[in-house]
Parts: sequence; C-alpha cells; structure tokens
Amino acid sequence: MAANDDRCVGCGKVKYACGIADGASAPLFERHYWVFLGISGFMLATALVFEHVFHDLILLHLFAIGSIIFSGHDVFKASYREIMSKQLGASTLMVVAAIGSLFIAHGTEGAMAIFLYSLAEKLEGISAGKARDAVSKLLQLSPDTALVKDDSGIKERPTGSVKVGDTVVVKPGAKVPLDGIITKGKSFFDTHAITGESIPRLQKPGDRVHASSINGDSLVEIQVTAGKSDTLVARITESINEAQQNKSKTEKFIDRFARYYTPVIFSVAVAVMVLLPVLGNRSIIDSVYTGFILLVISCPCALTLSSPLSMVAALTKLSREGILVKGGKFIERLKQVDTFGFDKTATITEGKLKVHDNVAIAPGWSKRENLQVIASLEENSDHPIAKAIVEAARSMEGNGIDLENVAGFTEIKGKGITGAINGKTYIVGSPTLFQETEIPVPKDTLARYTFEGKTP
Repeated sequence: MAANDDRCVGCGKVKYACGIADGASAPLFERHYWVFLGISGFMLATALVFEHVFHDLILLHLFAIGSIIFSGHDVFKASYREIMSKQLGASTLMVVAAIGSLFIAHGTEGAMAIFLYSLAEKLEGISAGKARDAVSKLLQLSPDTALVKDDSGIKERPTGSVKVGDTVVVKPGAKVPLDGIITKGKSFFDTHAITGESIPRLQKPGDRVHASSINGDSLVEIQVTAGKSDTLVARITESINEAQQNKSKTEKFIDRFARYYTPVIFSVAVAVMVLLPVLGNRSIIDSVYTGFILLVISCPCALTLSSPLSMVAALTKLSREGILVKGGKFIERLKQVDTFGFDKTATITEGKLKVHDNVAIAPGWSKRENLQVIASLEENSDHPIAKAIVEAARSMEGNGIDLENVAGFTEIKGKGITGAINGKTYIVGSPTLFQETEIPVPKDTLARYTFEGKTP
C-alpha cells in the first residue's frame, strides 16, 4: 500500500472512519465528521420538505446539492480511486446516480443515497475502531522489558530481544513478560486478564505461565518458551486482527455481486441513452433522461448497506456485553448452533467468588460460630476466596458477624492458613491440607460440592 494512501491498513476504511486520523493533523472534514453529517442530514430533511410540501424545485435542489457536498467527501474520494484504478464500484455508481438525480429533478434521491452510505461507512468504522482498541489493550497487557538472568547477572532488556531458552526473573507483583516454564520458585499467578479465571493459581517448577499473568508474592525464574510475537497474548491479538477478513457468506456474496453489478448498470444506462434515439421514437434528451433514471433507481444503497450494517450492529452489541466474535461469518453460523460449551464457570458468571453454603460438621457447632472462626482467620489473607468468606460474614443476617483477633497467623502457600483464637489453634484450607494433617473430612460432603462445581 502506498505511503500516501488515506486508507487504514488494518480495516481498509478511510482513516477517519476507524479513528486513525484523529487529531489536529486530520483534514477538516475528518475532524468534524459528525458536524458535517448533521448539517447534511438537516439539509436533506429541508430538501424533502421543499419537495413534498412546497413543491419548489429550485430550493429543493439547492439543499440537495448542499447535503451531497457535506456528506459526500468520502464517497467522492472512493469514487476517484475506483476510476483511477479502472475498477468501477458502488461508490462510483452512487456518485453518478447522485449527479444524475439532479438532472432528472429528483435530487433528494441522490442526496439520501450519499448520506446513508456515508453514515454506514462511519458506523462500520466505529466497529473496526473498537476491535482495534481491543487489540491495543491486549498489547498493553504485556510488559515492554524483562529481567534476563545469565552468567553475568540480571539485566533489563526489551522483550523483543529475549530469545527462547533465556531465563527471566519475575518479581512479586510484576507481570510475566513472555510465555515460559517455571524453573525456580513457586507463586500464585493472576491470569484473569487472559483466561478470565477469577482465582489466582499456584504455579510451581515445571508449570507453564503466560505473558501478562501477574505474579503474586514470590520471586520466580522462568525459562522462555516463546518469543514476543509467539506468546498467547500475541496469538489472541492476531486472531482479533483477522476478524475483518472473516466476512459472512452474505457479505461475500454482496461484495462479488457489487463488483459486477456496477459495470453492468453503467453499460445498460449508456445503451439506453445511445440506442433509444436510434431504435425508437425518443429524442436524445428523453433518452439521456431515461438513462439517468435507470442509474438512480439502480443505486445499490440498500444492498451495500444491509448486511454490513446488520453485522456491525451485532458485533457492537456483543462487544458491549464483553463477547468477542472473530467475524461476521461466525454470527451467521449461529443459526445452526444447538449446543454451547463453556470451559469454566467464570465464562457465564460475574467471575466473583461468593459463599453459597456454610456447613458446621462438629457437634454443637453452629453455622454462625463456624463462619466467625473461618472469617476471622481469612481476614488476614489476600486470597480471593478469603475475601469472599469475610464478605459473607459481614453481610450475614443479624447485623453481620464480629470477627475475632487472631494470633500466630501463618499462611501455607497453596493450601491454607492457620492461627489461634482465644488460645485455640484452627486450620482453614483445602482438602489437601486436611489430608496432610490427617484431620478427617466427610468424603461424601466433598464429593457433593465438587460435583456441583463448588470449591469446598
């Protein structure tokens, strides 16, 4: 693509349509697009009033011409490119039809076609811009530098210069710069930005971690397994960029149809203008008039807008709901889907942990006492499950639960916590911790909650 081309390399739209040419460097029309389009719409409405109410052809066409001028900037530029490349398309047909509509005293028809087409280009550009913003946010997830460890020590280097096999050091609270395998240390990693998983996962030597994951509270060393362009985040980004190419069958059909439709309509219109005076009793003026009528009524405005606009509306709505679809063809295929599969709970929930059940197993031990002890210990932990338990205690019916002071609090990484309340030591944690400490836990209760998809 030429360096001075005014079309976006990513989406093919004019740069103002997808937001690249924003700012003071953009031409006047591009900076104030909505103002120009608003003026165009007002002038079009005024032209329609003069056409249907006052029947004033002069003012009708003056306002129609004004509407075309204010909204036709992009369409005229696209038409010029088509003519220069000798590939007539829908833009050229609409421009000729708009001009022709003025000659046959139906200027509002041409003005409306230009206005709607320009509006559709902008709406489609906004959708492309949102996809581009999603790509930008993904790229920002990964850090630009990494702490590389070698025989000479630890040095900070750009992630692009780090090679597969290098060892990188990730400090507590830092983001993982590149995909790799942990070789030293263990820590909890927050992966919600990539996987949507709300619970940090304990990763130990031999486990794989991905770029943009956030390290918890321990320093770890990672052997790099993928360069900057091959990380999981990079592959997701590439997948989003491919969305513009994934057109639906309807969109592809319209693209192919429009490629042949325009030359055929031009040929038929010219044939009408030339042959009618020769073969019939029509004058040259009447023949030209008839040819222009053919061009105006053949303007593919509705055809070219129908499928793209419907896909834009669908993609925009889905993006607002946090659902990313790779392209229009996948939306079109939804009509054939009868079953959905989800990989994890957070995909179809808020991704926020919540206490659902409180079971007191010990004889004479109430649910309130049970939750009070557990929440008192968990108040000292930063784990998401701990926060959910504390929230449940504070919001319990009966003005919540007053938490007790804990002495000797100890966190057992990846397993649980211990601490003393009023001289008694308590253990709170996963089933694995209780197995290691040989404290019996009802297996049927664990099995039931596991089957229900809950974390006991």
